[in-house]
Amino acid sequence: PPEVRLQGVPLHDLEESRDDVVLRCVADANPPAKIVWKRSGRSEIVSLEETLQFRPVGRQNSGTYTCEAKNLVGASEPLTVDLNVK
Repeated sequence: PPEVRLQGVPLHDLEESRDDVVLRCVADANPPAKIVWKRSGRSEIVSLEETLQFRPVGRQNSGTYTCEAKNLVGASEPLTVDLNVK
């Protein structure tokens, strides 16, 4: 199954309307994998792109996001990132 890694995870609280967030969910997979971003507590998919962006980030973007890669072989372990917007 695919392996995923996260890039751009913020190491501090984010300031509303000032900070940009660019999260990348990078998949190592053969055959190529599709990326799915979801937000905790919600069923809808946030993004099907490798990159999830908030420019600038807002308080409504606070929450836990999960990325997962899926291909014909299976699905990766999901990775999560918490965004805390002040």
